[in-house]
Amino acid sequence: MKGLMSYGYCTVSCTMLLLALATPSFSQRAPLDAPTIACLGSTETTITVRVCAGASGASGGFSLQWIKKSDWEAGPDGIAGTEDDYSWPLSDDPRICKASFSGQANGTLWNLGPNECRDITVGSLGDWVNNWPGFSTTCPGALECGTEYVFRAFAHNEPGKGRRGRSDFSADAFCATAACPPTNEYPACCTYSQGYYQNGNFPERVPESCLPITLGNPAAPCRSLTFSTVAAVQNFLGGGGPSRQIQQCGPDRQRSDGGTLARQTLTLVLNLCQCPELADMVLCGFAEGNTALGGSALTAEQAACLNGKTIREILEAANTALGTGNVLCGLSFGQLNQLVEHLNFVLHDDLDGDGDCDPSAFALAHLKRSCP
Repeated sequence: MKGLMSYGYCTVSCTMLLLALATPSFSQRAPLDAPTIACLGSTETTITVRVCAGASGASGGFSLQWIKKSDWEAGPDGIAGTEDDYSWPLSDDPRICKASFSGQANGTLWNLGPNECRDITVGSLGDWVNNWPGFSTTCPGALECGTEYVFRAFAHNEPGKGRRGRSDFSADAFCATAACPPTNEYPACCTYSQGYYQNGNFPERVPESCLPITLGNPAAPCRSLTFSTVAAVQNFLGGGGPSRQIQQCGPDRQRSDGGTLARQTLTLVLNLCQCPELADMVLCGFAEGNTALGGSALTAEQAACLNGKTIREILEAANTALGTGNVLCGLSFGQLNQLVEHLNFVLHDDLDGDGDCDPSAFALAHLKRSCP
């Protein structure tokens, strides 16, 4: 302080210097508590994470960063097997994606209170740009399917002079996108007909691992049928009759085993047991006037109801009809039976002679992995 002090008191210049020395700099602020990250779920192209502020909150908002796990494993130098493996590159490395959620923008949603959380769906952030005040990102696009990512976050400085500074990074969170879809639109498997499974000369066609099978309403014995042996399945598939609700109680003339719909439903259960990928295929392309299900042409409402239904949902609907008499989308029992029969033939024939089962005309027109 030499040259600034005289006669035991401090000049103006001296006072300003003392205040500057006594006031912590921006970088010397006490840090906020670090946030936490949890993986909530994923699709083929997105991962939803939950970012929660620490006990001190994040009134200034927070930032989220992510990187492919393979890049994180290679470390800053990008070379596997070196000393910097399993660590983050420098923040300006292009391999790191960033999203900032400012708590100081007008109308912001990102100023978090103590332990308050926000769910962020990474991979679809392009929809948020210009729509959420205080949000920005370097990576608005989709993630890669079947890929692991590493996430971290930090809380921004609290707004206001002398408030707490940005937090340390959270612990790393490891999340993955859903598996990539098969390269082909249709699964590499075959579906078979009622007659194929029914043939008693080939009991091996009905896998015992698929048994037991219950049709209809399992909670109502009079409205359900259960098959525990291969012989029982094949004997039942040899029958037919009008499609209607199962009725196993009451006078003989009122009884019904579900007729043809029950046989086609049992066949579909066997096909999905051996080709489980098929269950998530989606019905598409139905429109008003469509006659693919026979009987009356579909109404606009029926077509809209069918579009987007998975094969799994159609199987559930068939069992509901057999157990309760209620048919989905206002279809008749005959139309539902025709739909289930179509599904049993979607991968039935080798049309091009290459040894693989090819999609039927119905499949090509009305069955996709997702509707456009």
